[in-house]
Amino acid sequence: MFHQTLLEAAGNWLEEKIASMLEIIGQHVAEPRAVKKRPKPHKRLQHPRAQARRLKKYQGKAA
Repeated sequence: MFHQTLLEAAGNWLEEKIASMLEIIGQHVAEPRAVKKRPKPHKRLQHPRAQARRLKKYQGKAA
């Protein structure tokens, strides 16, 4: 519905609105946060947790 209204807009109205939106968006750029934690040496969980508990490859070493 909104898309159709934009497509039917007359003259340079749409181009002006897009240009102003891009200008506003460009002013509010946020940098990604720094990664605080180092990766842990654990295997990634590749199965549902209930199934992984039964699989031998996910069981820890017995002491």
